[in-house]
Amino acid sequence: MGEWYLEQAQHMPSLAAAPWLNSPVPPEISGRITLLWVWDYTCINSLSMLPVVREWHRRYAPLGVVVIGVHTPRFSFGRELQQVAWAVQQLNIRFPVYADNDEDLWAALENRFWPTVYLIDQEGAIRYRQEGAGLFEQTEAALQQLIRDAFPHVDLPPIIAPPDVVRPSITRRPTISEMRAGLRGGALGNPQGYAAGLPVLYQLPDEFSPEYFYVSGAWAAGDEFLAYQGRIEGLLLLNYAATQVYAILSPHPDPVERTIHPAAVPVEIWQDDRPIPLERLGGDVLDDGRMVVDRPRVYQLVQNPHTEPHTLTLRVRSPGFACYAFVFRAERSE
Repeated sequence: MGEWYLEQAQHMPSLAAAPWLNSPVPPEISGRITLLWVWDYTCINSLSMLPVVREWHRRYAPLGVVVIGVHTPRFSFGRELQQVAWAVQQLNIRFPVYADNDEDLWAALENRFWPTVYLIDQEGAIRYRQEGAGLFEQTEAALQQLIRDAFPHVDLPPIIAPPDVVRPSITRRPTISEMRAGLRGGALGNPQGYAAGLPVLYQLPDEFSPEYFYVSGAWAAGDEFLAYQGRIEGLLLLNYAATQVYAILSPHPDPVERTIHPAAVPVEIWQDDRPIPLERLGGDVLDDGRMVVDRPRVYQLVQNPHTEPHTLTLRVRSPGFACYAFVFRAERSE
């Protein structure tokens, strides 16, 4: 829930000198109203909220409001500045973004969730906090109140409703769930389990639980990922019930290896033991059912018309290919 005029208002922590994107130095926030948005470029909730934040920047930056993105990484590759810079450019983010690679600002704010919005008044006090992608109208109303407190005669636009800037599906209260790979994730369902740092030759079991994903072929686990080590064909399989399925994937988990061998990795996507119909292909899947994994990021695999049960299979033949997580969006009515 958003908290308006926090009883014990925390003072805004100081901004580090570097690293910044879209700005050579930290923006000047002293004496200015500031909207701080904590996010990550692989977080589905962050990405669904981004159009609203962009609109707030467009509306209120001309009135002197400073909009700042704080990118705190969920995965180790999110600490690679070139990856975040690519995401900022691809996502058409024009406001300054601080790369909070060591989670210093995250810790200073005592932040808990991606995304979170903070509103800071002219005295540097945090007056409002909203955790998660929601309550957009309430948050904008709080921002307008801060502006009116500072400038009583200012002319402000009408508060936007979410459908004005985001797809209607985002306003239908989606449920987001995630399966994490790797030693810290625990979502692998194969009975062989993990062997830290060592490849394991996996076979698919006879039964599958929707709470886990399964693999076949040679795979090795890191803390955050499961990487293919074979040379014939590896499979990732999962049963799910959702409208949309995303995966956080990388052509290789090692940034040096990605630099030396930057080739993209082809992945074949099947649903229910057959190629996915064209109308259900995710935004990152080509018409022939293949997907090109070119950098560590989130990929949309499937978009079904309704929340319904399916079996999803990923086929890969490139050693080094790494899976970090699967993310599911199940739409529900208000």
